[in-house]
Amino acid sequence: MKNNLPAREFLLTRFRYEPETGILYWREKSSNGDVCTQQWNTRHAGKEAGTIKRTKRADHCYRQVSVNKIVYPAHRLIFKMQTGLTPDEVDHLDRDALNNRWFNLRDCSHASNMKNLTLRYNNRSGYTGVVANGKGRFIAQVGHQNKMIKLGLFDTAEQANTAVKLKRAELGYNATHGEAK
Repeated sequence: MKNNLPAREFLLTRFRYEPETGILYWREKSSNGDVCTQQWNTRHAGKEAGTIKRTKRADHCYRQVSVNKIVYPAHRLIFKMQTGLTPDEVDHLDRDALNNRWFNLRDCSHASNMKNLTLRYNNRSGYTGVVANGKGRFIAQVGHQNKMIKLGLFDTAEQANTAVKLKRAELGYNATHGEAK
């Protein structure tokens, strides 16, 4: 289902998108006197499309939209409307999944998207790639090409974080986003 987005032309007839605000609005349906369509237009036309979907992580949610009884993430529909392309994954550059402004969205691979994750809610070290081992020490690790590279055990989270940053730089990753240079 991930790659089966509706056609761009269809989406453009159903939605209006404002790139500056990132908001997707329902367009009015042509009614031909149909009572159900008139009721739909009264209820939805001109209003923001979709609902907010909360994930298992309490700090993560995104907008989803039902089109012909199939639910899609709004950012995927927006990307298709703007480009005509079906993205592998859509990444939010600022990591805010509710911020669907056009400048904040990009097509990317799953691996690249995983490098742009926010700090996990259960992370006790305070740093991405640094894990508390439960014995007062910290493990440094970096994911690269579907493998986890263990960098060692450190006395402080800061030391482990320094090792992670150095390894990411050595691998050619941008420190602020995880993209390869």
